[in-house]
Amino acid sequence: MPFSRVMRDPIRKNPMRETILQDDILAIEAVSQLSIGDASVVEGDSGTRNLVFTVTRSGSTADAVSVEYGVNLDGTASIGDLADGAVLAGTLDFAAGETTRTIVIAVKGDTVIEANEALSVQLYPLSGDIVLADDTATGTILNDDVLLSHVSISDASVVEGDSGTRNLVFTVTRTGGTDAASLEYGINLDGTASIGDLADGAILAGTLDFAAGETTRTITLAVKGDTVVEGNEALSVQLYPLSGDVVLDDDTGTGTILNDDVLPSHISISDASVVEGNNGTRNLVFTVTRTGGTDAASLEYGVDLDGTASIGDLADGAVLAGSLDFAAGETSKTITVAVKGDTAVEADEALSVRLYPLSGEIVFDDHTGTGTILNDDQPNQSPAAHHDAVAVNEDATTANLWSTLLGNDSDPEGQPLSISAVNASGTLGHVVFDASTQKLQYVADADAFDALAPGATATDSFTYTVTDAGGLTSTATVNVTVTGIADGVTHIGTTNDDTLNGTAGEDTLWGGLGNDTLNGLGGHDLLDGSLGKDKLDGGDGNDTLYGGLGRDELRGGNGNDVLYGGLGKDKLWGGAGADSFHVSWLEGNDTVYDFSTTEDRIVLDDGVTVSGTSVTDVNSDGVNDLILQLSLGGSVTLLGVSNASQVDVVTGDSFWSHASSVTGAFDHVAPVELAHGF
Repeated sequence: MPFSRVMRDPIRKNPMRETILQDDILAIEAVSQLSIGDASVVEGDSGTRNLVFTVTRSGSTADAVSVEYGVNLDGTASIGDLADGAVLAGTLDFAAGETTRTIVIAVKGDTVIEANEALSVQLYPLSGDIVLADDTATGTILNDDVLLSHVSISDASVVEGDSGTRNLVFTVTRTGGTDAASLEYGINLDGTASIGDLADGAILAGTLDFAAGETTRTITLAVKGDTVVEGNEALSVQLYPLSGDVVLDDDTGTGTILNDDVLPSHISISDASVVEGNNGTRNLVFTVTRTGGTDAASLEYGVDLDGTASIGDLADGAVLAGSLDFAAGETSKTITVAVKGDTAVEADEALSVRLYPLSGEIVFDDHTGTGTILNDDQPNQSPAAHHDAVAVNEDATTANLWSTLLGNDSDPEGQPLSISAVNASGTLGHVVFDASTQKLQYVADADAFDALAPGATATDSFTYTVTDAGGLTSTATVNVTVTGIADGVTHIGTTNDDTLNGTAGEDTLWGGLGNDTLNGLGGHDLLDGSLGKDKLDGGDGNDTLYGGLGRDELRGGNGNDVLYGGLGKDKLWGGAGADSFHVSWLEGNDTVYDFSTTEDRIVLDDGVTVSGTSVTDVNSDGVNDLILQLSLGGSVTLLGVSNASQVDVVTGDSFWSHASSVTGAFDHVAPVELAHGF
């Protein structure tokens, strides 16, 4: 039976394996010797750091060998000191000729003050001829957290004395860590003390060094004695960390210089008030009075615009600062501040005058006087709107009534007036009003006016409200006299293809059955194609065109026309003037060929809304066109229009009912008719 043992080459010290084979043959072969080195890493405050163990192979490196390793938490380290997912065991494979490999253990940074922590890594042979010269390494997680020094500074006070110097002594104390540390400090004159209260050469900043184990230090600030009658004076000393692990629990100490001088003279300033007037100047007069000591003394004063008064309320050249000199025995002086009159309606305005000592022994019982500029201007009064009368023919529209209505209105202060609202509730005709342009027109289009004989009159009315620059309002009534004119003809078509022509008057043309042609000619006409593929032309005048059923062509002609396409795929031209294209629940897929974004509008009837928009070149002319999809079916295409925000969309009165809301993705709303529809 073979027998083997490992021994070292006595010359090179390399490990050798001796094997006695059968027949007493001795076989000698080189083997690999493995060792693992110790490792250490500073843990850090966060994140992860790596312990890197180096495994070295000596001796024979000709063959591949493998070892297993395992991390042993047999020291002071625990699983919580390792990074999440740290590898605690594995295999290390040496390729032929490879002499070193590493094992990496990730550890977790923290801010805990603690001792260094230890763990170990042990090797185990797995394959190949291996001798473990050193199978265990120690890994040390080096703590880098220290015990913080908590530092506080005390307050200090000292009686100033009449001369020489005294010391404010601030004690700086630390607890917790007592390693060597350094601080900087600075004197802040952020209270009532000034540089003149400190001794000549007083140290205003410096460094404070704590030796290891030292827990207290002092900061000394020399102050100057004086005989000035004054209040106690305050300053502060602030600490700043320089080196070492320092936490400032209290970084500011307040130093108080205690006054010990006798108060010989008490000074007060009165308040003052004056009515401003409408022009010129008036004076605020403040009286400064002193009691007690009456030796010669001087004050400084300054006017503070710290209330509601501004520099514009003072007279040009008003004195805002100066000196006040009391002669010996004198007990009162005055300060005069000139203010400017105005006619602005405003609240009373306030400022203050503050006194400051200049020479002599002075104590201020009251160093601030309040000055009040009393307003004497009356508030804005309401304008007066007066009733107006206008006349218009049946089915006609007035010119812009703005100048007529405002011509007899007035405002007590002469402020400009504008029309802010119109109420046409109960009005037979209707009123068109655009607040932005102040254009206001009355349209005598009520059905009741159609019954008027030529020359006969009827009355109508509406109210308007004017507003002045101050927002006050007044309302008046406009009485409208409507005069009847000669009405046009009424033609009703047959079941055939008819051509119906109107007159210069107000005609009513109804096509009936068949593919009819209706020509309104002059006047304000009503054209209804009814059934069939009809052609309607309003001609001159403010016409109303109903396409009805079928694929109709509607042309408004001159004037402000109203066009209803109805069912079917209709073609519409508004012509000249401000035209309205109505769409309702009976709408087909209509096309408007000449929509003007500056004059025309889309009117939504019967609760219809715009459910969506799209832009495409419908007629392949190279120009994009806007398609409005309607909520109850159908669509309207506006040729040559590509921007939906330029289209005026309003709710309107349909032939059957009244609608009430404007919808769709549009930015502009046209003036809304305030009363009657068709």
